[in-house]
Amino acid sequence: MLELLVGGVVLLGLFTWFYLLEIDNRRHTIFVVLAVVFLVEAIIAGGGANVPVGLLRPQFGGQDFRPPDVVIVAAVGAHLLGGRIGRIGPLSFAWFPFVLIYTAGAAIGILMDQPIELVLFEGKLLFYLVGGALVASGVDTERLMESMGRVGLMVAPVVPIALAIRTAGLEINVNTPVQRLANLGALSNDTITIFVALGAIVIIAECVRSSPSLLRLGAGTVLLLAPLAGSQRASYLSLVAVFVALVVFVGGRTWGRRSTVRPAQLALAAGGLTAIILVGFLTTDSPGVVSLVDDAFGGVGNEQSAEARTVLYADTISEISKHPIIGSGVGARITTVVEAGELTTSPHNVVLEVLLRVGAIGLVAFTGALAVTWAISVRVWRWAPRAATAAIGAAVVMVFAAVLAKAMVEP
Repeated sequence: MLELLVGGVVLLGLFTWFYLLEIDNRRHTIFVVLAVVFLVEAIIAGGGANVPVGLLRPQFGGQDFRPPDVVIVAAVGAHLLGGRIGRIGPLSFAWFPFVLIYTAGAAIGILMDQPIELVLFEGKLLFYLVGGALVASGVDTERLMESMGRVGLMVAPVVPIALAIRTAGLEINVNTPVQRLANLGALSNDTITIFVALGAIVIIAECVRSSPSLLRLGAGTVLLLAPLAGSQRASYLSLVAVFVALVVFVGGRTWGRRSTVRPAQLALAAGGLTAIILVGFLTTDSPGVVSLVDDAFGGVGNEQSAEARTVLYADTISEISKHPIIGSGVGARITTVVEAGELTTSPHNVVLEVLLRVGAIGLVAFTGALAVTWAISVRVWRWAPRAATAAIGAAVVMVFAAVLAKAMVEP
C-alpha cells in the first residue's frame, strides 16, 4: 500500500511538472527526463532485474511497475492535456497496422488461455511504443540533440567503471534504507544496448554541429565500448550493427555536406581513444579485456547456450505451425527441454516472437513498419533542412539497428 501511495504522489508531481513544461514549449526536457530515468534504472538495477519487489518496483494486480512506466504515464497525460497534438504523419500510419494487430493479439492470447499476467506484461510493448511516440512528437530537435549530448557526457564514465569492476571480479551489493540493490556495476544486455544506442546518438549529433565537441565525441565512443563490460555475446551484436550503420553513413555522399567532421578525423579520434582505454586494461594484473571477450564468445557455457537455442528455435517453429496466420496470442511461451529439465521461456528471437504472438500478418505489419521507418529516416538524413533534424534521422536508423540486432538472440 505504501508503494502505491508513493507512486501516486510521484505521478502527480511529475504530471504537474510536465504540464508546465508543455505550456512553456520545453517538451524536449520531458523526453530527456524519460531517457535519464531509463538510464539510471538500467545502471543501478539492470533494467529492473536486480531490484526485488518493493518501493522501487511496486507490484499491483500481478504486474511490476518500473519508474519509466510512471514517467511515461505522466508525460503522455501532460502532453494530451497541455500540449499541441501534431498531425498524423506517415510513420504513424506505418505503425498503426502493427499496433492494431498486436492489440488483437492480446485479445487472442486471453481467448487461448495464455497467462493474463504475461498478456499484460507483453502488452506493455504498445504502451512504450505509443507513449514514446507521443512524448517525442513535436520536440525541438536542436534542443533535444544538445541535451542528449550532455546526458551522454554524464553517463559515459559508467562504462570504464563497470569494465574495471568486471576485470577485478568484484560483486557490489548495497543495502539502502529503501531497498537492496544487487550486483551494482554489472551491465546487463539491455543496459549495454541502451548505452550503445546513446553513444550512436551522441556521435551523430556532434558530427553535424558547426563546432563539434571532442569531449562529447569521446563520450560517444566510450559508450560504444559498453559491450566490453558485458558477459554475453549478444551484447556485441548491437555494437556491430551500429558500427556498420555508422560506416554506411560516413561513407555516403551525404556525409560531406552534413558533417563538419571528416571520416579520417572521426576514425582517428575514436580509434585513438579506444586504444588508450584497452591498453589501460590490458596492462593490468586483472584478467584483462582479451580474456573477458574470450569468455563472452567461448567456453562451455556458450556452447551449451548455442545448443539450447537450436532446440528452442525448433520447438518454437513447431508451435508457430499450429497457428501460422494469426499466432498463439500475446503472452504465448515455449516449453522446451534443456539439460536441467523443462524450461518455459520466450523464443529469444524477435522474428520468432512476432510469429508466435501475432502470426504471419503481424510479421508483415512489423517488417513493413520498420522498412517505412528506415526509409523515412534515411530521407530525413539526406534532405532535412536543419542539421539537428537530419541527425535524428541517422540516429533512428542506428538505434533501431542496435535494438533489433540484440533482439535477434535475446528477448
